[in-house]
Amino acid sequence: MYKKDIEEAKQYCCVNFGGKVQLYNQMISFVPLYLNQIYYNLYILGLTQEALSEKSCYSLEYISRLNSKLVDFFYSMMNLPDFVI
Repeated sequence: MYKKDIEEAKQYCCVNFGGKVQLYNQMISFVPLYLNQIYYNLYILGLTQEALSEKSCYSLEYISRLNSKLVDFFYSMMNLPDFVI
């Protein structure tokens, strides 16, 4: 399941659509694989947390916690003084 998702994500994450997308694509390369999967499924594929819960056989609460970790990760990366595109 994840190998196919990762291969499909490459076609989206490698394209430069502007500053914000480039920034998120750069940041996502630093996250652990399990958070990368959350990013890809929720923000690239556009799945809801409920749909991802069903797809991955994890509880909705667990997916929600992972999404919160991902958001926290992005927030902390954006606030690093030396993080630039």
